[in-house]
Amino acid sequence: MTVDRRCSWLAPPLGEPRIEARVCPVCLREGLVEGRTRHQRCEGRSLARESTDPPSPARPQHADQALYRALVRSVEAVEESGPRRTEQTIQRLKRRPDAREAVLVRSGGHCENPGCAGQPSDVTDSGQPILEVDHIVELAAGGRDHPEQMVALCPNCHAVKTRGRSRESLRSVLLDVAARRHKDLTQ
Repeated sequence: MTVDRRCSWLAPPLGEPRIEARVCPVCLREGLVEGRTRHQRCEGRSLARESTDPPSPARPQHADQALYRALVRSVEAVEESGPRRTEQTIQRLKRRPDAREAVLVRSGGHCENPGCAGQPSDVTDSGQPILEVDHIVELAAGGRDHPEQMVALCPNCHAVKTRGRSRESLRSVLLDVAARRHKDLTQ
């Protein structure tokens, strides 16, 4: 019997067993026949596994393993349908490369967040420090493309400044740091 998952909500033909969306504990796939706890093909595997395989400390069971596997299957199903592309038209604000370069020079190759605890010691292939230049006040929100309102951050601090819970307080600290360092180097 083949099951068309797109139509799994329909009642099965007369005489056919109903297929449910529950997950088999052996293979972690959906599609159990109504009233069963495992796929028929998994019945023998589960008994063999239980009797011969002691729990392995090298491969602990992860609490989210079933969720992870379901998400991977979803990704693979989309991959099988072919490449997915969409067309977009984007308007970007023009940025000044000199402003970015000035911030990198000012930083001296170090994260400008005074509370940084994770400055990477590694460098890029070209030997440059791993820093990301960021606008403290986003350009789309009216920020200036000027070194006085830009900062060089390590990837961790950049993520905190962009998505972290403390981003608002960090932004005010970074604005002060950028303005003070800009003033020190322009006077």
